[in-house]
Amino acid sequence: MIFVHGCFWHRHSCVYGQATPKTNASFWKEKFERNMMRDRQSKRSLHALGWSFTTIWECQLRHPARVRARLVSVLYLTGAKIRRRP
Repeated sequence: MIFVHGCFWHRHSCVYGQATPKTNASFWKEKFERNMMRDRQSKRSLHALGWSFTTIWECQLRHPARVRARLVSVLYLTGAKIRRRP
């Protein structure tokens, strides 16, 4: 399974994920905490069911060759069949 997370919404450690709106700060703090808690719980549940997963962050998509290499590596490690384009 592959999660593709937006840095802002899922609070990645990059500069985009650390930006916080100045207005209504308590709302945003609670919102981000709920998002992160839901992400942790979802991953725990999937792990308990035997699923493996990786997370690709929005900021990483700026480097498609790196993302592709990582995905090929992850898929290879899980034994997935990878079909190369001609």
